[in-house]
Amino acid sequence: MKKPLVSVVIITYNHGEYISQAIEGALMQKTDFDYEILVGEDDSTDQTREICKKYAAQYPKKIRLFLNDRKNVIYINGLPTGRWNFINLLKNSTGKYIALCEGDDYWIDKYKIQRQYDFLEKNPDYGLVHTDSDKYFEKTGQYICSANSQSNVLLKSGNIYENLLTYNYTIDTCTMFFRRNLVMDLLQDSSIWEYPAADLIFQAHLAKKSLVKYMNISTVVRRHTRMLPIHKIDLSERSRFHASMLDFRENHIQKNQSLFAKKNLICFEKRKCKILLLDGFYIKNQQKIRLAYQRLKELNASDKKDSLYFLSSRSPWLSSLIKRLDHHKLRIEVIISKIRAKRHILPRMSMMYYVRKASRLSLNTKRSISPKKIFCLSFQRTGTTSVAAFLDWAGYKVTPWSVSRLNKWGKKWYEKNYDKIFESFDFRFHTAFQDSPWFAPNFYEVLLNRFPDAKFILMRRNSNDWFQSMLRHSNEKNPGNTKIHCHVYRRDEEYQQYMLDNPNRVEDLDSIDNLFDITDYRDHYIRIYEDHYNDAVNYFNKKSPGSLFHCNLEDNDKWV
Repeated sequence: MKKPLVSVVIITYNHGEYISQAIEGALMQKTDFDYEILVGEDDSTDQTREICKKYAAQYPKKIRLFLNDRKNVIYINGLPTGRWNFINLLKNSTGKYIALCEGDDYWIDKYKIQRQYDFLEKNPDYGLVHTDSDKYFEKTGQYICSANSQSNVLLKSGNIYENLLTYNYTIDTCTMFFRRNLVMDLLQDSSIWEYPAADLIFQAHLAKKSLVKYMNISTVVRRHTRMLPIHKIDLSERSRFHASMLDFRENHIQKNQSLFAKKNLICFEKRKCKILLLDGFYIKNQQKIRLAYQRLKELNASDKKDSLYFLSSRSPWLSSLIKRLDHHKLRIEVIISKIRAKRHILPRMSMMYYVRKASRLSLNTKRSISPKKIFCLSFQRTGTTSVAAFLDWAGYKVTPWSVSRLNKWGKKWYEKNYDKIFESFDFRFHTAFQDSPWFAPNFYEVLLNRFPDAKFILMRRNSNDWFQSMLRHSNEKNPGNTKIHCHVYRRDEEYQQYMLDNPNRVEDLDSIDNLFDITDYRDHYIRIYEDHYNDAVNYFNKKSPGSLFHCNLEDNDKWV
């Protein structure tokens, strides 16, 4: 293997249940460059080490495994950390770029590091790229797709150093991709051994030295493996952690005060006081409560909840009551999340959902609706219309493209509202499906999981012929809705830039706008076309070999 351009760094300790997903997420990356995977195993007490050894033996040219000893563990504020493990992997990395993933998180976008690599190669002023992420709360079963987008969090790109240090910007560590040369000097800095949160230390260092790019697409799942009631957490430990990281932020602000706007400094001060007030309440430090509350009053930033925390410092029974309320509120949230997880419904569903669902289910008593489905996964311009005609001749109820458009299935796929697709009457009534959104990237994984008895058809044609057909279809423009098209064919960045350059344009996922030229993207489109076919075939061969029929469009015997 050539010298890798990217080093994927995975630190792990007691991640036996999760480490396979983390490593598989790194192995599945599709790139036009070589990359290495460095796994640092910190002498776990579960099966993590054995799993890592198996992967390293299976992929000796790709994975470099570092088996550490607990004697090397660095303690910060009296607590063990993975700091030595992390620094050791960075020192041993050889790539021009570093991509991070912790052992209990995993990547879900097979083009994650390719996207990030392409951006940094074209933009030398930028040193760090990060993305949105899905959140999975293991304790409750709650899964949030594209967490920033769901919460309407709009993270900007560019100079984010000031916002990062003043609590106005967050970066998920497992999405980070950065230039290795920008952090090597930090490895000699004493601060990396003093503060508990290594991710913030590196983020601040990179944000100070370079511009930062945020990609508004989810590429990873960030797993929250612990969600304990607040009274069971070591509160003094949490308070020390908060104090230490506040100290880190304040040191940066004091050394670079000219870089910070007054409004952001005030915002930081408010956030700091609220953190100290809450910590003071839970560790029963009355002086900390009074000082924090007094400062909040001076900043005109106190609210009713802050006043309750302050009053509780003078009243033990009120303090006990607030803690009970906080605990029961968390228990209720956990129970609700478990119910949602069991029923496979999305958060914040209204009662109307149940009414509509009941009415849809009642349709089954009026019509004979077959539960078995057949899906055509072929890309557009690959004989999908012929497949539909064949299935119609064979007696299947086939959905024409107009039905998909009428039900806005493409839009619902883009928004990951899969349940709304599967619960619609037309989906229940029809038995065969072709064209959008069934050929969408990796959607076949969702379909096979949801309908294990379903059958799938996948055809391909000569790649150059396919691309020429795409050019003819829409006069060398992208077919269909541009935003959805860009998501399928990985041109999201261009689309986002287009919307920034055209602020008066209203985004519409229902329109057929054909905005982008595709003529100069031949190799890009062909690579995606071929990868889709190969990835789908490999997936079904591994998961359900008998479920997929695949062939070449030019094969005259395909209908026999």
